[in-house]
Amino acid sequence: MNILQIFINGIVIGSIYLLISVGLAFTYGLLRFPNFSHAELITLGAYASLIACSSNFDFITSLPFAFAISSLIALLVHILVFSFMMRMRCGMVELMVASIGVGLVIRHVIQEVWGAKIYFLGFVRHVYEFCGVRIADAEIFIMLFSALSAIFLHLMLTRTKVGIALRASIENSSLASILGVDVERLTLFAWLVGGGFAGIGGALLAVQTRIIPQLGWEVLLSAFAVVILGGVGNLHGAILSSYLIGLCESFGLTLLVNLGISSGYKSAISFIVILLALIFKPKGLLGGEF
Repeated sequence: MNILQIFINGIVIGSIYLLISVGLAFTYGLLRFPNFSHAELITLGAYASLIACSSNFDFITSLPFAFAISSLIALLVHILVFSFMMRMRCGMVELMVASIGVGLVIRHVIQEVWGAKIYFLGFVRHVYEFCGVRIADAEIFIMLFSALSAIFLHLMLTRTKVGIALRASIENSSLASILGVDVERLTLFAWLVGGGFAGIGGALLAVQTRIIPQLGWEVLLSAFAVVILGGVGNLHGAILSSYLIGLCESFGLTLLVNLGISSGYKSAISFIVILLALIFKPKGLLGGEF
């Protein structure tokens, strides 16, 4: 068992979780409900990248297309469904159930268009080996892109007016609104950024696995674990916890295989992390504060 290989695999997984959990952290922080339709934004990003690659774009240049499609659908979902329900004073349960319904609609539309066929993204891989560790160029790209995205998000939240206003709105939207912050416009911005990063995360996830209509649902539980462990609505906590969840899953999966247990139980690792976080750190690693 190569510990360094398991560690790198965990960082790669965590890098993908970082991207797909950004939107969940934003939407829960602003709207205070778990958005289950986020899974379909991840899936749409993978299919958008597939379309671009089928049109003679290479994988890297297909990522802006994945960002655009997922962010556009995220905006439309918010405007047509969630914004309307918020004006009708619907509570968290109603919004959560609506998000499940929206997700099912999008998933069945995807299945009607592309069917249940399995697709793969044509990313040319070159595998490098050092110290007994094998790593592909795709995995190097995923780690670098995720790290740069984390730096970008941190600078946006701490150095720009829109980022500071967004943090204030997540902390206390009513007070931010009284102070002159346009919370509704910031909410649209959060859906745009969160949906776009979910789409890119879906495309990167597809490189590591394959593309099916249920792709987003396969990682949604892990994304929720990231948000809960990091502190609900806390982006900096989500960045930290994404790598921790990735490492837990990588080492946990290795342990399951060595014990002769099916790797299908990998999702139990996220359940365990959620339970432990709720018991010992109910406000998250960073205490729910930015």
